[in-house]
Amino acid sequence: MEKKQIELIKKKNKLFLMDSHVHTAGVEFFNLFVPCAPLAQGTRDIVEKMDKSGIDSAIAFPMSFPLYYDPREVRLSGEWIPTGLEEFPYQTLNSALLFETRDYADKLFPFFAIDPREKVMDQVSFLERNISLGRVFGLKLHTRSVNSPAQSLENTPFPRLLEKRDIPIVFHTGCDGVSSPLNALDFARRHPNIRVCLAHFARFSRVALQKAQEADNVFVDTAPLLMLCERARNNQKGVFQDRLGMNYANPAEVLVGMAEYLGRKLMWGSDEPWTYITDGEGNVLSHSSYSDESRVLFELADNGGADTVRDIAMSTPFHFLFGDQGNGRFLRFTKNL
Repeated sequence: MEKKQIELIKKKNKLFLMDSHVHTAGVEFFNLFVPCAPLAQGTRDIVEKMDKSGIDSAIAFPMSFPLYYDPREVRLSGEWIPTGLEEFPYQTLNSALLFETRDYADKLFPFFAIDPREKVMDQVSFLERNISLGRVFGLKLHTRSVNSPAQSLENTPFPRLLEKRDIPIVFHTGCDGVSSPLNALDFARRHPNIRVCLAHFARFSRVALQKAQEADNVFVDTAPLLMLCERARNNQKGVFQDRLGMNYANPAEVLVGMAEYLGRKLMWGSDEPWTYITDGEGNVLSHSSYSDESRVLFELADNGGADTVRDIAMSTPFHFLFGDQGNGRFLRFTKNL
C-alpha cells in the first residue's frame, strides 16, 4: 500500500494511529549469543518505519534482556548471574531509551523496563526522577527476560509507584509458567486502580481473554498480530491451544472479533522489531514487516472497519496511557486531522 493511499484513508476516516508496542534504542543482548534475529533497533529506524507505514505515535520499550545479567550464562545454564556492567537492571537500556527518544517527544511514549528481583530501590529512584520530569509514561515487565512472574512485584515499591503516579504497566505473556497471562491477571485483580496490559494477545488464551473481558483495568495488545495469527492457524507453539473460535487465517477478522469480544480493551501493536524472528538454527519463524502489520489496519479501515481501527489504534491506547485524563492529550494530538 503506497503512502499516498495511506494518507487518503487516514484523512477520510480521521485516523491518528498509535502502535501500543514497539522496542527501540538498543541491542537484544540475549539474541547475540543464540544467535537469532532480531538483534537491535535504533529509534530513528523505528520512526522512519512508522512514517513510511502511516503510524503517528507509539508506546516504546527498551529491548528485552538487561545487560545486568550474563546472557551466555542464561543460555547455557539457566542462571541469571550479574555481569557487573550495570549498577542496576536496565540502567543502560532505559537510559538509552530516554536519550534516543528525546527528539521524538511528539511520537514516542517511553516505558521503562523493570526487574523486581535485583537493586529495586535503585530502579525506583531512577524511575521517580524521570517520571517527575515527564519523561516516562509507564512500566514494562518482560517476565521471561528477568525470570520473574507478575506476582513478584507484590513485595516491591512498584505497585505503589504505579498507582501514585497513575501510570500503566505492560506484562510480557507467554505459554510458560513464568509468563502466563493468568499471573498478570492476578496482579490486576489485586490492584484494580492500576491499568494493566497483557501483551501478545495473552497468547490467545481463552481463559485469560475471558478474565480480561471482565476486568475494568485490563487491556490486551495484539503484538505482533500476523505472527500470532499464523501460529494459531497452524497450531504451532507460542499460543495456547484452548482458543476462542475465530478465523485466524484472516487477521483483520481476528481484530474485529477480538475488539467486539473484549469491549474497548484491545490495542493494536506490532512488537517491532519482533515482526521478523529466527531461531537458533537460522529458521525463520516470522517474516512479516512493519508495513505488513500496519497494512491490516488500513485495509480494514478502507473496507468498512474504520470504527474498529479508531478504537484499537486511537482511543483505547490513549485511554490505557492516560486513563480518565487522556481526552485532552488525545485532542491535542489529533487537532490537525
